[in-house]
Amino acid sequence: MRLTQYVKEIQVPLFVFIVFLLTTIIFGQTIFFKYVYDDFSFLVGNRAVRGGVTNPVDFFQYPRLAWVGSNLHVYRPLSALFYSIEFKWFAFDPAYYHLVSIIIHAINTLLASCLLYLLLRNKVIAIISSLLFLVHPVNVEAIAWISQQGTLLASTFLFLSLILLVLYHEYGLKWFLRLSLLFALVIPFIKEQLIVTPFLILGIMIFLKFPWQRNIKISIVYFVTMAPYLFMRHFVGVPLDQSGGWFDNKKEAVLTMIHGLAYYIRLIFAPHPLTVNYEWFKVEKFISTTVLLSVASIIFCIFVAIYFYKKAPGVTLGIYWFFAGLIPVNNVVTPIYTFINERFLYISSLGMIFAMICLGYYYLKKIPIGQFKKHLIGSAIFFVLFLILSHMTYLRLPNWKDQKSLWASTFRVDYYNLRNFTNYARALEMEENYMESFVLLRQAQNITGLPRGNYIDLYAQIIGSTLRFNDTRRARIYLTIGRSRYPESVTLKMLEAKYYFSVGNYKKTEEISKSITDKFDLVKAQKEPAFYDAPLYYLIAKKMQGDTVGAKKLIDQAGEEFLQQRLDHITGARVFMLQGRYDEALALLYPVLHEKEISWMEPYIWLADLYKKQGNNVQALATYQVALYKSPTNPDAVLGFERVMRDLNKDKVK
Repeated sequence: MRLTQYVKEIQVPLFVFIVFLLTTIIFGQTIFFKYVYDDFSFLVGNRAVRGGVTNPVDFFQYPRLAWVGSNLHVYRPLSALFYSIEFKWFAFDPAYYHLVSIIIHAINTLLASCLLYLLLRNKVIAIISSLLFLVHPVNVEAIAWISQQGTLLASTFLFLSLILLVLYHEYGLKWFLRLSLLFALVIPFIKEQLIVTPFLILGIMIFLKFPWQRNIKISIVYFVTMAPYLFMRHFVGVPLDQSGGWFDNKKEAVLTMIHGLAYYIRLIFAPHPLTVNYEWFKVEKFISTTVLLSVASIIFCIFVAIYFYKKAPGVTLGIYWFFAGLIPVNNVVTPIYTFINERFLYISSLGMIFAMICLGYYYLKKIPIGQFKKHLIGSAIFFVLFLILSHMTYLRLPNWKDQKSLWASTFRVDYYNLRNFTNYARALEMEENYMESFVLLRQAQNITGLPRGNYIDLYAQIIGSTLRFNDTRRARIYLTIGRSRYPESVTLKMLEAKYYFSVGNYKKTEEISKSITDKFDLVKAQKEPAFYDAPLYYLIAKKMQGDTVGAKKLIDQAGEEFLQQRLDHITGARVFMLQGRYDEALALLYPVLHEKEISWMEPYIWLADLYKKQGNNVQALATYQVALYKSPTNPDAVLGFERVMRDLNKDKVK
C-alpha cells in the first residue's frame, strides 16, 4: 500500500512541519511586499473581483471580468473567482494574499513529495526533489507575485490529479480516476498553461507501465477534458493565437523558441540573472552560435532521457515532464504575447529537478564505497545545493518588494531596453522620486532602433511626468521637441493643451483642444484616449475664460439632455476646483459620477482628489479604484491609490 508506506517512511507530521517552517523562513518576507505590475489589472483595479459580481457564472461568461486591460488574452474564470473570495476576507491588504501564496506553495511541495514517492517508492529522491523545488529561485516569480496565485492553485489541482491517477493504478478504485479527471477538467480554468495535464498523465502512465489498451483509453479520456476549456474560451471570444508582435514570421518564432527552451534549461541549472522582462534575444538566423548551442543542449537532454529509459526511468520521466510543461508557452503551436517567463517553469522545474536527482542517485549507487560514505556524499551534495538555492531565492525575493524594486532589478539586468527604462521611471514616479524618474526618461532617448510609436510614448511619459509634478519649464522643452518630431500625434497635441492649461493660458488650451475635438473619430479614439480628453478641456477652457455662452452652445450640441447635464456639471466642477471652491466642486461632481458611470477617467481622479482634500480617505480610495478599473497603469490613479493606502495604514497603526 504505497500511500500507507509514504506516511510511515517519510514521517509525514514531521515533514509537514519542516516544509512549512522552511517556507515561512524563506518566503515569509513577502507578507511585507506591495502590489506590483499586473496586480492592478487582476485585483486592485478589477471591480468584478472586488465584489462587482454576485453570480460566479459571470466569470465564465464574461472573460473581461478576470482582467482589466486593453488586450483580451486571458481566460481564467476560476482564478478570478478565487481572487473575489479572497477579497471578501482581505480587502486591499496585500499581506494576506502573499500569505495565501506561501501556504499554497508549501502544500504543493508536500503534494510533489507524495507524488514522487508514489511513483518511485524512494523517500530520499522524493524528499530531496521536493525540497529543492521548494527553494529554487526560478519559482520566486510565481510565489512572490499575487497575480500568479493561479499558477500555484492550478499546480495544486495538477498534483492532486496525478496522485489520484497513481492511486487508481495501485488500488483499482474507479472513484480515484473520476476525481482525477474532475481535477484535470478544472485546472485550465484556473491557469491555461496547465492544460498540459493530459500530457503529464500520459507520461506517468507509460512510467507506471499501464497496459497499452488501458493506457490508450484513459489517455483519450484525459485529453477530452481539454475540450470544455477550449470550447468555452472560443465561445466567449478569447483567441488561442495571441501573437502580439514580438516575432514577424513562423521561422523567427521557431528559432527564438529553440533558444528559449535552451534558456529555460539554463535557468534550472544556473538561475542567474533573473528578471521579469526577457526581451533581449530574438533570433532571426538559423546558422548562428546561439541556435546551434541551443539545439545541442536540447538534443543532449533528449539523448539522456532515451539513454536512461531502462536504467533510471525517473530521469526519462523528469525530462519529459520538463518539456511537456512548456508545450502551451512554446509560441510555435499557440503564439502568446511573451516568450520567456520564469513563472512558466513552476511546474516544469520539478521535472528537471526530479530527473537530476534520479541521475545523481543512480551514479552514487554505482560508486564502489561503503553505504555510510555514500550517504555522507549524497547528504553533503544536497545540503550544498539546498543552501545555494535558498540563498539565491532569499536574495531574489526583495526584487518583488514593490514596483520600484521590481523594475530596478530588471533595469540592472537589461539596461538597453526601453520598456525597462519607462517602467522603472514610472515606478520611481509612483514613489514620488520625480527627478530620478525624469533623468531616467531623458537617458532613454539615447536608445536607438525602436519603432516610431515607442518614441511618441516615451515623450508622452516625460511630458506627463513633468506636468504631474508641476515642472512646466521641462514640460515646455520636451513638448517643443516632441511636437516638432511628431506633429500629427494626437497624444502629444493633447499634452500640449494640458500644458497651457496648467500655466493658465486657457486661450491656447481652447484652440488646441478644439482642433482635436473637430477631428474626433471613434475608431481612432479607441487607440488614442486623448480624443476623449479634448472636449472636456475645450469646455473647461471656455468656462475659465468666462465664455459661458460659448460653453453652453457646445454642451447643447452634445445631443442627449442627460449627457448635456453631465458635461455641464463635470466642467463646472473642474472650474470650481481651480478656483479653490472644493465643496461646490464636490457637490457638482459627486451626483454625476455616482448616478451612472461615464467613459472619461480624469473626472474620477478629480473626485478622488476632492475626497482626499476633505480627509475622506475611504471615499477617495473607492474612487481611485474606479479610475484604476478604467486604466490600471494610469500614474495619477496608481499614485493616488498608493498615497491613500499609506494614509489609511497610518490611521490603522494609530
